This record gives sequence, structure tokens and C-alpha cells, in this order.
Amino acid sequence: MNDTNVRTMTKKRITWVDVAKGLCMFLVIAVHTLGVGQGGKMTMVARGVIMSFHMPLYYILSAYTYKPSENMEQFKKSAIRAAKHLLIPTVIIFIVRIIFYDRIIIERQGDIGYWIRKSLSFLMSSGVSTKYAGLEVPAFGMIWFLVVLFVGRTIFDYLHLIFGEKYLLSICVLGSVAGVTLGKITTTFMCFDIALAILPLLYFGYKLKSVDFSGKKAVLILRDALICMMIWGALLYVTFPEYKKISYLELASRNYPIYPLCFIIAILGTVMFCKICCLIDKVPGANIALRFIGKNSLYLYMIHCLDKIWDKLWTFDASLKLQALMRCLTDLGAFVVLMLVMWGMKMIKMNLGEKISDKK
Repeated sequence: MNDTNVRTMTKKRITWVDVAKGLCMFLVIAVHTLGVGQGGKMTMVARGVIMSFHMPLYYILSAYTYKPSENMEQFKKSAIRAAKHLLIPTVIIFIVRIIFYDRIIIERQGDIGYWIRKSLSFLMSSGVSTKYAGLEVPAFGMIWFLVVLFVGRTIFDYLHLIFGEKYLLSICVLGSVAGVTLGKITTTFMCFDIALAILPLLYFGYKLKSVDFSGKKAVLILRDALICMMIWGALLYVTFPEYKKISYLELASRNYPIYPLCFIIAILGTVMFCKICCLIDKVPGANIALRFIGKNSLYLYMIHCLDKIWDKLWTFDASLKLQALMRCLTDLGAFVVLMLVMWGMKMIKMNLGEKISDKK
């Protein structure tokens, strides 16, 4: 029985997907610690290797678990639901970062220029600093990913609804070419260019549903992972031959080396990583923890977006490797605290609901 049938019949979560999301979150945290041009050869190689697939993996898996709309009414409801799920956390993080990072309450209440720049930052949602109409636009930070996920998946859902299966691949490819081109010549609102650029990744994730991804024997899954690893590694070397140069896929900065080869590399890296996660999902103990983290990966990502608030806990040592490790651990600790608080609030709400019911 393939993954699609399991999803349709039991409506249970696909556990290896949760494992992949959970494990990849630690790669995301680590690679954000390994800054551009920092560290030695191995550090910079590791950054390029992880960057080649870590964010595309989330776009691909989001389409893998996403149910396309069958009519316009479903599309509207789906878009509203996605906005609540992705854009509300984006706004919350943006406000918290202004308060804690920029010390707005203390220092910048009357700075009109600051508010103009921040407004542009919000509208553009660019992961890196850019320009618009001659004005400097500050980086929106890591939350650009949530905006692109919302916009990209909404566009993909709409295209699927309008054009159907027959023309979907062609439309996605054309949209991607347009997005890559737009990103090189102008700055778009809400990273519209990147949302277009990732359409083939969403298409691949959508088509991956029909593949029996984890139903094979462990030895065959390992074989598939090794084959993907060899092809992915060889192709990555073509685009990333020199560790001192940023020549790997980096969506936030709109870096698409040898396009569309960089997307093929991202897909192969994602398949390789997911195959490995299918094996990890069979390991008792480790799989439970990673499933839980993956199921709640949005909360861990939100915490990661705010972790400079407590950066003294993970930047006390000059070693980037140690900083990456401590950043993962402190973010994980904050994540556990948040989960416990949310669980506690849920219990209180349930108890209050029971008491109200008893009184009635």
C-alpha cells in the first residue's frame, strides 16, 4: 500500500515527513549560524551542502501533504486558512523583533524614516536587504520563508484549479522562469518572484504523492538514498566547485546558479534526505522525538526567528561549530518550554469547559 492510500484511508500523519521536517529544522538553525565568509573550508562546504536543499525540502513536503482545491469555494477557504496559519505568525514575529531587536519603545518612536523602511521591509518581505524606488529596504529576516510558502502554495493551488493536470507542469516551469527573471531585475511585493520561482518544487512535491516512498525494505530505501546522494553530490560540485564562492541555491538572496540545475540538485538532495529520514523513522525512540518536533516545526521555526533575543547563550564561544550546536540546543529548550505552556493552557481550557458544562 502506498503513502497516498494510507493518507486517504486512515487520515493519519505521514510519520517520515514529520521526521524529515524535525531533523531538517536543526540543519536550518545550524546553517543560519554558519555565516557567509565565516569559518574554515569544512564550515563553508557544510553551509553550501545544506543550503542546496534545506528550504526547498519544506516547499516540496508542503505540497506533498497539501490537498489541492477542487473548486473556487474550497480555494478561498484554503487561502484564508493558510493565511491564518502562516501570515499571522509572520506578523507576530515581525512585531516582536521590532520591539526586542530594534528597541523601538525606548529609542525610535518618532523616527519617521525608520517606520518607512520597516513598512517597505514588511511589504517586500525580502530575506536580504534590497532597494525599491531608490529607497533602502531592510531585510525582512527569516520570516520571508513563511510569506513565500503562503504566496507560492496559493498560486500553485490556483493554477492547479484553473489549468488542471494536463498543463500544470508547463505553467509551473514558465512561472518559475518568470520568477527567476523578475528577481534579477526588480524587487517584488511579498517575494512574488521567489513564489513563482519555486513552483516546480511544489509541482514535484505534489507528484511525489503517487510514489511509494517508505513502503520498501530498509535495504532498498538505503540503496535509493545512496544513489540520490551520489548524483546530488556530483551535480552540486558542478555549481559549487569553490567553497569560497556562494555558487549554490540560496532562495532568500535570489541566487540560482546554473538554473534550472540548482533546482534539480535541490530535488535530489530532498529525496536523499527524505529517504534517510524514512530509515530514521524506523528507529524506536529517535523517531518519536523527531516526529513531535516535525509536527510542530512551525513553532520551532518561530522560536528560531527570535533567538537573537537570547544570543548570549549561544555566542559565548568563538567556534562556529559550537555556536551552531548551542543555538540548536537553546532553541530546542525554548521550544520545549513553549510546548509545555501551550499544553498547560489547553488543559486549563478543557477544565474550564468541563466546569461550565457541569453547571449547565
